[in-house]
Amino acid sequence: PGRFEELLGEPQLLLVTGITLALCSRASFEHLCRWVDRHRDGCRVVFDCNFRKRLWDSEAEARDRIGRFEQLASVIATGAEDEKALWGAADTAQIIRRVSRWSAEYLIRGGPAGCWIGCGPECQHVPTEPVTVIGDTAGAGDAHLAAYMAARVSGLGRADAAAYANKAAAVIVG
Repeated sequence: PGRFEELLGEPQLLLVTGITLALCSRASFEHLCRWVDRHRDGCRVVFDCNFRKRLWDSEAEARDRIGRFEQLASVIATGAEDEKALWGAADTAQIIRRVSRWSAEYLIRGGPAGCWIGCGPECQHVPTEPVTVIGDTAGAGDAHLAAYMAARVSGLGRADAAAYANKAAAVIVG
């Protein structure tokens, strides 16, 4: 635990993904949660669901850890595919209802439909420009979140940051 504190120092932003949580031992996960709880006033904690079923011992464990960590996060990022696979979400409205239960800002990636952003029940759809030729989509979600957070840290509001993120993801897939 001391090395963990030493390694992280006092960051202003920490990004944790579902992959991170899947790779944590039980003790490491508990330590990470305690660290986040102690530091969330001074550190914006961004959580990207990034669900990869094969990394988890069970879906129940994934739902437990991811659900617990989302309650600690300042920003929750997720996508329609992850939400369907992990939580059984049938549509965006169900995803919004689930992630809006907490006080975190949220970003829901919807692929060609754009994204939805909000905090609590306040939600806004930000459409994206159509991409005419779709190449490899690998990395588009990561680029989307990176662009969104870079824009937010630079002072842009949620809607402008989401529009910027949509453009970044379009470059990756186009």
